[in-house]
Amino acid sequence: MAQPISLDVPTHPHQVELLQRLGHAPEQHAAALLAGLDLLQALHDEGVLDLLRGAVSARGKLSERLASAAGSTESIRSLRNLFLMGRMLSSIDPETMRRIAAAVEETVGPGVAPEHEVPRLVSLLGYFRHRYLRRSLALVVRFLGALGRQLTPQTSQAR
Repeated sequence: MAQPISLDVPTHPHQVELLQRLGHAPEQHAAALLAGLDLLQALHDEGVLDLLRGAVSARGKLSERLASAAGSTESIRSLRNLFLMGRMLSSIDPETMRRIAAAVEETVGPGVAPEHEVPRLVSLLGYFRHRYLRRSLALVVRFLGALGRQLTPQTSQAR
């Protein structure tokens, strides 16, 4: 005669273990649970949860609009320009950028009163005595030369 196959069913399924862990969670993670509830309440008070609920319910319309906006010529140009700006900024030495920021703050930053009188031509020419101005002008002239070279059509790039 045939022998029956014994079937051993585990006494603790995975769900029972999860329920036991969940029962002990308030004791073990009380501070984290309270912090999470505080965060949830703050998100509710600020209307973030309503915004997220609306975004989830309108996901079809939202994704259609995002897809159509992303495919527009303006969006493509904006993304390309954003990548080029990132490349341009990453090519500038951070110390040079710090100096540029300091010069901006020194000339037009907070606490600097704008000059309302138009300077006379002779007083402007007096600035050329300062080597700092000449160094900056040389930098601007080199930049303008490189920009002009880049703007020249590729077929006739003559000096």
